[in-house]
Amino acid sequence: MKRLLLFLLLTPLICFGQTSLDFFNSGLVKDSLYDYKGSIAEFTKAIELEPDNTEYYSARGKSRYFSDDFKGSIADYTKAIEFEPDNSEYYNSRGKSRYFLREYDKAITDFNKAIKLKPDIAEYYYERGYAKYSSLDYKGAIADFKASITIDSLEPLYYKNLGDALEKSEKFKEAKVQYLIAEKLDSSDGAIKYNTKGDHYPYVLSQDEELEFPIQTDIELFIEDIFNFDTKNDQFFLRFKYIIYSPYPADYINNQNENLNSITDIREIVKV
Repeated sequence: MKRLLLFLLLTPLICFGQTSLDFFNSGLVKDSLYDYKGSIAEFTKAIELEPDNTEYYSARGKSRYFSDDFKGSIADYTKAIEFEPDNSEYYNSRGKSRYFLREYDKAITDFNKAIKLKPDIAEYYYERGYAKYSSLDYKGAIADFKASITIDSLEPLYYKNLGDALEKSEKFKEAKVQYLIAEKLDSSDGAIKYNTKGDHYPYVLSQDEELEFPIQTDIELFIEDIFNFDTKNDQFFLRFKYIIYSPYPADYINNQNENLNSITDIREIVKV
């Protein structure tokens, strides 16, 4: 009789007690629904129950990355690397978080490691190229973007960013070719705009115009970061960049493009 009572008392605990895998799976569901706060909480519970599971740290690192907690993401991927030092994706993911903290040298070091472990992944060269581009190493960026294209010749962003790096190197004709290829490959219904007609769009100026309207490098990189991070609002940021880099006042631009509505002269706001 006592054994029966004990069994009845323990049964609810057994039925309703959640394992680390339960929390992990719940976290994956919440992550897929963009509930990163919820997924982080679930992954944390999974880690508390099974602190030696590499996959749990990696999953939480991903959710932290997408919730802009880049320091937390770095900590999680660093822990994952301790368990699996030969996992190239962990280095690549940590490098991306370091990029958004503007730790470009550290990010490049991580991408170097990822490439050394798996030299046939186009994304790794692309990420390293972007870090080099942001640190003003345009020659290195060009080499990496070309390497990513060699591996995956169908990704329009690789050509687009190669074009950007070529423009920064004042190789305008070569850049235009890359933009044309990117436009032909792009299937996003024009969500990404390219400088295919030689126009100063979205932010390309001639050398004379750049002398007349100098742009501060830190503002330029800031705009680049926003544009590449918030892809849901790419059209807004393309227009934002166009106004920043256009030699014409905002009221003129508004008359030329009704979609800009009544945006004020942002150059005055940011004091470029």
